[in-house]
Amino acid sequence: MKKSLLPHLFTAIFIVFPTIVFAQQLPGTAKLDWEGDIVEKLIEAAEAFFLAETLETAGRQESFWQRDLSSVPAYEKSLEANRKELARILGVVDERVAFEAPEKIDNLNRSAVVFEADAYTVFAIRWPVFGDYVAEGLLVEPKSEKPSRIDIVIPDTAEDCEDFIATLCAAENKSVRTLIPVTVSRTLTEFSTPYPNSPRAILTNREYLYRQAFEMGRHLIGYEIQQVLALVDWLRKDVQTKNLPIHVRGYREGGMIAFYAGALDNRIDSVTVTGYFDNRNKMWEEPIDRNVFARLERFGDAQLAAMIFPRTLEIITPESGTVEEIPRGRGGAIGKLVPPTPQAANTEAALARSFVAPLAEQIGKNDWLETTVIPAVPVKDKEREEAALARERRMVNALSKHTQELLFRSPLTRKQFMSKLDTSSLEALEKSQKFYKDYLETEILGKFNRKLLPLNARTRPIEELDDIISYEVVLDVYPGMFAYGLLTIPKNLKPDEKLPAVVVQHGLDGRVEWLLENSQGPPVHGMAGIQTRLPRQGYITFAPQHLYVMYDRQRQIQRMAYPLKKTHYALMVSMNRQIVRFLETLPNVDMERLGYFGLSYGGKTALRIPPLIDEYRLVVVSADFGRWDIKMTSTFYPPSYIYTIEYEMFTFDLGNTFCHSDLASLIAPRPFFVERGNFDGVAWDEEVGYEFGKVFHLYQALLDIPDRLGIDWFKGPHEVRAVKSLEFLERFLKP
Repeated sequence: MKKSLLPHLFTAIFIVFPTIVFAQQLPGTAKLDWEGDIVEKLIEAAEAFFLAETLETAGRQESFWQRDLSSVPAYEKSLEANRKELARILGVVDERVAFEAPEKIDNLNRSAVVFEADAYTVFAIRWPVFGDYVAEGLLVEPKSEKPSRIDIVIPDTAEDCEDFIATLCAAENKSVRTLIPVTVSRTLTEFSTPYPNSPRAILTNREYLYRQAFEMGRHLIGYEIQQVLALVDWLRKDVQTKNLPIHVRGYREGGMIAFYAGALDNRIDSVTVTGYFDNRNKMWEEPIDRNVFARLERFGDAQLAAMIFPRTLEIITPESGTVEEIPRGRGGAIGKLVPPTPQAANTEAALARSFVAPLAEQIGKNDWLETTVIPAVPVKDKEREEAALARERRMVNALSKHTQELLFRSPLTRKQFMSKLDTSSLEALEKSQKFYKDYLETEILGKFNRKLLPLNARTRPIEELDDIISYEVVLDVYPGMFAYGLLTIPKNLKPDEKLPAVVVQHGLDGRVEWLLENSQGPPVHGMAGIQTRLPRQGYITFAPQHLYVMYDRQRQIQRMAYPLKKTHYALMVSMNRQIVRFLETLPNVDMERLGYFGLSYGGKTALRIPPLIDEYRLVVVSADFGRWDIKMTSTFYPPSYIYTIEYEMFTFDLGNTFCHSDLASLIAPRPFFVERGNFDGVAWDEEVGYEFGKVFHLYQALLDIPDRLGIDWFKGPHEVRAVKSLEFLERFLKP
C-alpha cells in the first residue's frame, strides 16, 4: 500500500508558502508546529510508552505478593491466590481426567517397546489429560531395580522424545523411571479450512494452536503443563510411586514448561530449567506462542522461582548462544529466541533468593536455588523421523479439536457469564452494566491506573474548502503519549450555535488525512467522505488516528501490551477520553448529541470503546459486526483470523466473555446501528444475522426500544454505504 504523502505535502507548503496556509490555530488552543509525519511520531510514542510501562510494571510486581515467611505451611498458603492467577493466565483451567496408569501403545503390527537395553526398556505410552485429549510420550523403565526417583523430561521444540534415550540409558543411576511427554514443535505447516478455495496460512504448529487457545482463555503452554500435571496426579496416587521424589526438567521450551509446572504444583520435588530463566522485560520479542497475557503484571521469573521454594530449583544457562529468528511462514508473527545470559540469570536468581531469605535461613535451605553455567548448546538441525512427525500431528489435531469444542460451547459460556445483566428496566440495565464494563476494561482490554494529563491542545488548519475547515489536533494523554486527529467544522458558525458531533474512526492501516476530500488514500479508508460530508449536513466531526497502522509495528505494540495485562485498546480508550474532553471545550459541540461511527477495524473499536465512554450517545458499526467467536477461533470458518497475518487480533479469554452482541448490550440502551455489505468477506451474512438477532432480541423483546436499533443490509463489499446509517444519525442526533 502506497504511503500517503499528504502530511509531508502540507508541511512543505506551510514552510515554503506560509501566506497560503491558514496561519490561525483553533481559538483557545496553542499553535501546532510539529514537522514531519505525525502518524510516525504517534507510533514511536506508543512504542516508547509501552517500553517504559514494562519497566514500571516490573517495579510494581511485588505489590501483588504478601508472602508469609513464618513457616513453610504458612508460606505455601500465602501463595494460593497467586498460584490460582498463574494457572488462569496460563490456561491451566480444564479439569484433568483421573486414570489408573498410562497405557502402552501397541497394535498387531508394532510392539509398545521402542528400545531395549540391559538396564532399561523404553515403551511408547499415552495417558488422558482433559476432555477427550490423550497425551503421548515415552516411558523409560528400569529392569533390575524398583524406581527410587521419577524424572519427567520435557523436550524442547527442536527435540523429539527419542533424542533422550541414549543419554538416559547411559546414566549411572539405573533406578530412575523417566517419563518424556511429547511437545509441539515450531515446524512450519500449511493450514486451511476444509472448504475449497479457503485462505491458507503457513504457521508454526505452536502458533496455530496458540491462536485458537488464546481467544478461549487457554494456552498451548497450559496444555503442555497439563500433560505434566496429569502424570503427577497419577504418580502421587499410585502405590508404587506416591512417596518417590519427582524431578521435572527440560531445555529451553521444555525448561519453560518445567518451570511453570514447578511453580504451580508443590507435589513436584525439584525442577531443573536449562536455557530459559531470564529477565522477561523483552517478552514481546519472543515467539508469540510464549506470549502470556498479564504475565508481567505480577510474575517475573524471580517471582516464579520463589514459588518453587523450599523445593530445589536448578538454573542452568549456556555460556553463549545464537539468536534464532522464528520462521514466519506466510501469515505468522515476528519473533526471535534470544538465549539468556549467565549475568541475567544470576541477577534474577539473586532477586528470587531475596524474597524468601529469612525463611530459607530459618529452615536451613539457603541452597534451594543453584545456578550453573555450561558450554554453549548447539542448535539442533536434524531430520525428524516419520513416527515422531505423525505423533506430533496427532497431538496438534487433538489439541485443536479440544479448543474447537470450547468454541462450540462458548455461546452458553458467555450466556452464563452475562447472566447478571438485568434487563427488567432501562434503569436496572444501566446499573447492572457497571460490573461488565469494569470487567471489559480491567480484565480484557486493560486499564491504566494513572491520571490523564491536561489537554494542552495544539491545532493548525490542514484543509479549507468553501464551507468547511479541517484542523490537525494534538492532545496530551500521558507523559510522552499523545492523541492525534482531524477536526472538521462548518464555517460561519454563530458563537452560541450548538451542533451534533460524530467521531469518525478509520480502518486497518488507515490514516486520518485519507478521510479528507480529494485525498489519495484507498476508497475504503475514506469512508465515503463522511469526515467532510457530515459537516456539510450540520455536524462537527473528529477523526482520531488510532494505533492500528504501520503493519508489523502496530502489531508489535499489541505484543508489548499483552504481558502487562493490556491491549492497544487500553491506550486508545485513554486517547478517546481525552478527545471527548477536548470536544467538551468546543463551544459549538453539543455533547448530548455525540455519536461514534467506525469502519472495519474502526468498527471493532466502535464495539469496544463506546461501552466504556458514556458520552458517546449513538454508535454505528460498519463492515465488521458478526460472530467474533468463530471469526477469531474457528478452524472451519473461511473468514477466520486463524489464517491471516493479523496476529495482534487475538484477545485473551474474549471468547468466553464478550462476543459482538454482548458488547452491544453494554452500548444499550443507546441507539445502535450496523452496516453490512452482503459480499463483505469479513463474515458471512448468516453469521452476521445470527449475532444481530441477539441484539434485536435485547432491544425489542427485553428492553422494548426497537426504534433505537437498525441495520442496513446492502449489496456491496467491505465498505461504508452511508445511506441508512446517516438517516439513523439524523433521526437521533438531529431530532
